[in-house]
Amino acid sequence: MNLNSLAGLLQDVGVNRLPGGHNPQNMALRLMPISHFRVMLVMTSLRRCGVRSRFLHIIPTGLPGDGTMATRLTSAATVFAAEASRGHASRLKTWGDVVERIHEIFSKEAGLKFWGLWLVPGNPNARQHVFPHPSAAPEFLAEQQKLLAQNGPSALAQMACFTSLPFTFAECKSKMQPMGTRQKWVFEFAARHGMRDGLYCPVGRWRGMFYHSRRIEVSAELRAAAHLVITYATARMNQLIRNGSKRHVTLSVREQEMLQALAMGHSINSAAKLLGIKYESAYTMVRRAMKKYEAKTVTQAVCMALRQSAIL
Repeated sequence: MNLNSLAGLLQDVGVNRLPGGHNPQNMALRLMPISHFRVMLVMTSLRRCGVRSRFLHIIPTGLPGDGTMATRLTSAATVFAAEASRGHASRLKTWGDVVERIHEIFSKEAGLKFWGLWLVPGNPNARQHVFPHPSAAPEFLAEQQKLLAQNGPSALAQMACFTSLPFTFAECKSKMQPMGTRQKWVFEFAARHGMRDGLYCPVGRWRGMFYHSRRIEVSAELRAAAHLVITYATARMNQLIRNGSKRHVTLSVREQEMLQALAMGHSINSAAKLLGIKYESAYTMVRRAMKKYEAKTVTQAVCMALRQSAIL
């Protein structure tokens, strides 16, 4: 698609002007104020035209009912997008900051909890990079990895291959009904952990997931806000991963053994008994590993160690 047809497309969805003389693959667009209901259409259309979504600065305006949940959520999502796009000047200095900020926005404005982000590897045999919210316990991750190895990709993961738009667990169950029970294990697993329904957001090879303890009805505004936030969050995460890959942490043998035990679902106390050491010594090793990885929680330290292949 050339610039003229792209400009026409943008005018159709409410964009007033388009900077000329640039290749659509690399242009940085400043979108004029547009209706919030058109945000999703703009993002999807531009991606199809080859424009990198991480360069888009969207300013949704004109929502009816000033002060409503949709207005507040849109405002918070826009502020997050602007902050995430600031690069090195961003206050989102770590992946923990990114995940925590998303959780704050959606738990406050929409009543949804944020599970976290993960990056699906290009090689199916490679390990996923998981960036969970601190509320996700290490044993949850260990059980999930075990079920994934036993049953293969879940229905959620398979549906994400066919759409780039957010969808709920209930919608996935309905649309993937012909599938066998092997792919539906994820819903039983999620329900056991209090996730009756949720919003699954695929963005490229990235995935983000929100959840709730009951069945939810997701509005167009909520879907658009979630899509906008996850798109900018993953762009920021890519920057942080590139920067973090230059710095490798060296763990002691005991620190590796402790994190390995935690990754397998043990608590610090049971890991200490497994390794034949005192609880105080085990706790000290975990704290040292957290300090080396600059992690705020044990779960973050375990995920960092997995990502750098310090543990299996």
